[in-house]
Amino acid sequence: MKPTFAFLAILAVAAPAWEQQEGWSDSRFHRVYLRNGNFIDGNVIADKPNEVILLMKAGEMAIRRDQIEKVELVKMRSWNDKPIVLETPKGKGTPGNPGGTANVPQINTLTPDGIKKAVDKMIAKVKSNPNEKEFPVDELKATGDEGLAYLAAKTAGADLNLQNAVMSALINLKDVRGPKTQQVLDSFLSGSAPALRGMALTVLTVEAGESTLAKYIRPALKDPDPGVRIIAISALSAVEDKAWFDDIAESFGDANKDVRSRAIQLCKRLSDKNGLQDKLMAALVSNLKNSEPEVRAAMASTIGSMNIQQSWSNVAPLLNDSEPTVRAAAAQTLQNLAATESIPDLVQAIRRESDKWARVYLANAAQRMRIQDAVESLIGWLSSPDGDVQAAAEAALRAITGEAHGRDVAKWQAWFQGRK
Repeated sequence: MKPTFAFLAILAVAAPAWEQQEGWSDSRFHRVYLRNGNFIDGNVIADKPNEVILLMKAGEMAIRRDQIEKVELVKMRSWNDKPIVLETPKGKGTPGNPGGTANVPQINTLTPDGIKKAVDKMIAKVKSNPNEKEFPVDELKATGDEGLAYLAAKTAGADLNLQNAVMSALINLKDVRGPKTQQVLDSFLSGSAPALRGMALTVLTVEAGESTLAKYIRPALKDPDPGVRIIAISALSAVEDKAWFDDIAESFGDANKDVRSRAIQLCKRLSDKNGLQDKLMAALVSNLKNSEPEVRAAMASTIGSMNIQQSWSNVAPLLNDSEPTVRAAAAQTLQNLAATESIPDLVQAIRRESDKWARVYLANAAQRMRIQDAVESLIGWLSSPDGDVQAAAEAALRAITGEAHGRDVAKWQAWFQGRK
């Protein structure tokens, strides 16, 4: 017959005299309460950070700490029942244990204060040793959700080394994280510290499913900190659902180059997989008028890489852009597309362009499309103080005219006048 909990509480008191008579038997053992609602009886012969070793009649059993709710020492007296006898394994004798039998330790159940002290010791070890970059996973796992929540909270204001160690531990112990740890991470996401927002976002999205990504990534793509936005866009590197296209495409206009580049790469992959080339082109074209010159230049270059000739008309107006980098990107794209319809715009640009790289790409475009109307301007570029411009102009003139006057401006001018 198993005693009730109320009866167990009485058993800790010394038995009265009337019980010390024949027929009564004593038994003491440890009861390990499991988190699934069951319990196991035996003698605890080892209490380790990550497991408890229980001796039973059938032998020894190792029980993981994360499966244990609590451990109690049970004292029982019963009538005409033989006491439970569990023989402990023999071993070498020690001064405090001459018989060589294993000591049965008292279990220190992990109270909230005990958990904090245990975690603080781990933190101190990591902080004191520059080479210590990871927490002992098994020991930390034994502290459960309470310990992980406390550890996460301690990262506020911590140095980068400790933050990285905590982040790694929280990722590795995903199955141990519970509502308390979740609450701390959610508070970081809504907080003002970019480093903590980034850490929480990383922990919550590693190996996450589509629904979890949607919950955390969509808001993070608009985070004011570029570092957080990079983490957010990187978390989408493996998505294949075309439903993500519009959210990612909104980052085409991001002021941060890394965010913008990764967004473009992701959308190109999604468009190739799902036949969304028209949507991709529309998203790129819509950003050709972005207020940031770097964005306009990036859109022009990406359009060129798609090799769709008809898109020349979207890029040609950028030859008149106020920023040299944008004009250069537009010229390079028109060079790659080589659409004959763009020749009048290229000729006008060649006649007025003064920027080095814009000139180089315009000369390359003239060379590739054999633009006769560019010859006179290209001869003038041979007088440029920049060697790259001279080389590009010479190569273009040789390809267009079939003449070989090197970089001798006088010879080219004489040839040109004679041709007239």
